[in-house]
Amino acid sequence: MKIVDNILQPAREQELAAQACISHISRLQRIIERLTSCQGSNREVMTETLDKLRKAEDQLNRHIDRLVDYRETALKYLEKLTGEEYAVIYRYYIKGENWQKIAAETFMSERRVYLLRSSALNILESLYEQEGNN
Repeated sequence: MKIVDNILQPAREQELAAQACISHISRLQRIIERLTSCQGSNREVMTETLDKLRKAEDQLNRHIDRLVDYRETALKYLEKLTGEEYAVIYRYYIKGENWQKIAAETFMSERRVYLLRSSALNILESLYEQEGNN
């Protein structure tokens, strides 16, 4: 499906990449905190870790910039969905959740989630094609 390949999946990938960067930055910050609390800590290790932190923050900012663009486009289409279909697609593609978590947190069976996904993607693909985004 073109809408998945061109809009929804890139939005999900950027969300997951941003989450990974945030996790990495948190780890680096914890390392820095431990290093600064140690007496006679190795200055070279601290400088290296700070450099990694700066690079990770730059990478996160790039992911966030792309994420904002993809989300804006994706949400333009998602707002045309209703209730459960919107919730399922939003949680998967925009929030980056997996299908099992969506089913558990929305109190639906996985089968119901998959049916809603299929229905929603058909609607979105139709809208995408109508707008001439072939």
